Amino acid sequence: MTLTLLGFCRSVMYFVQLMPAVGPFVNNIQRMFGVMISFIIVFILMIFPFPHVFMVLLRGEADRCNPVEGFETIFDGFYSSFLIMLNINDFSDYNLSGN
Repeated sequence: MTLTLLGFCRSVMYFVQLMPAVGPFVNNIQRMFGVMISFIIVFILMIFPFPHVFMVLLRGEADRCNPVEGFETIFDGFYSSFLIMLNINDFSDYNLSGN
């Protein structure tokens, strides 16, 4: 059902593209979708390694220190990394030097 609807929308966009008044707008919208797909691919490639690296660095070991809150599991790491990218977290929580 969803693929049929997407195919129908695509067909309508190609048909509307032939109209002189709205053709350039439809062409720009199609280019924007292409740029958004490229951004999403790069964003996914960038966000996946960060939780893994932070989990290894900040989870701690039994004899060394307590783990930093938010990086105990990989799912918590994804959420915490996303908050760090949005600059929502307080970075004083990640200061492990003891100062």
